[in-house]
Amino acid sequence: MYRNDFENKILKASITPNYFMFYGAEIYQVESYTKEYLARFDGEKFELSFDEYNFELAKKHLEQNSLFGNINILHIKTDKKIPQKELKALISLCQNNEQNIFAYELHEGDQKVAGENAKAFDENFVRFFETNKGEAFNLLKARALKLNLKITEHALFKILQIHNDNLYLSAAELNKIATLYENADEILIDNLVSNLSGISYEAFFNKLITNANIKNDFFNIVNEGSFNEIMFISMLYSSFLRLFKINSFSKLNGRFDIKEAIGYAPPQAIANTLKTQALSFNDEIFLAIFRHINESEEELKKAGNNGDKELFLLHSLLKLQEIIAKYRKY
Repeated sequence: MYRNDFENKILKASITPNYFMFYGAEIYQVESYTKEYLARFDGEKFELSFDEYNFELAKKHLEQNSLFGNINILHIKTDKKIPQKELKALISLCQNNEQNIFAYELHEGDQKVAGENAKAFDENFVRFFETNKGEAFNLLKARALKLNLKITEHALFKILQIHNDNLYLSAAELNKIATLYENADEILIDNLVSNLSGISYEAFFNKLITNANIKNDFFNIVNEGSFNEIMFISMLYSSFLRLFKINSFSKLNGRFDIKEAIGYAPPQAIANTLKTQALSFNDEIFLAIFRHINESEEELKKAGNNGDKELFLLHSLLKLQEIIAKYRKY
């Protein structure tokens, strides 16, 4: 099942399955929804994280009688899939004893590999996908409510913008702010939040599409330490897709309504920038852009750990600027 199914069928249900798997492409959602699931149970919790995983220890916890006559809770958090035979054994202990609870939180990057593990859970699994900016904003807003932090929408957008739409980093920033303040606005965020790379993704994207020099900014981003070429390509694709939605909505409906076009209403200054960017493109250029991004992503995946992927990506970005310059209206 997916996030909406999990929220409606599991979190809102009176009876919760006693074993469940959480995985997907978005770290924040995998982690936070695992916590929500576990919060529904009160018992003796045993957690094995990453390299701590040991099948015999996990099995022993579920086989023992709780010291308090309560339930045994097993939480396994790992980035490597567990052998199917071991998973089935742990699940069987839960199927045979409803006092056993098993939450399997898998942060495996290869979703096909993770999907193989999910088969052992039958229907008791949820897969999370990367969020668009509107979904990320709503999840961040929900997090602020749980933290009892009164924060303006502009401030939430500012946090997402500073952290390049990374939901995990943005949520971590919210946690820190909530420990210090009860209220937060955009001015406070400007003063408090530090951009990890020192470079706003939005500023870089604007340079990219206006054919400005991006080389220095690109290498600064690469050198921040957490840079991932495929993730960066995905961010580019999402940014152009957002512009395409705005452009298409305006042409089909004869009016500009950014909320209807992309599902949320950003601050007016950002909305004006997006409008200018979107309407400077036409269908021909969008087609050329998406084709180029898809081809670049395929080449990066084929390269694996071989070759200099950073230089290849820079070359791809410079080629993208050539494509934009060739077709752009103004």
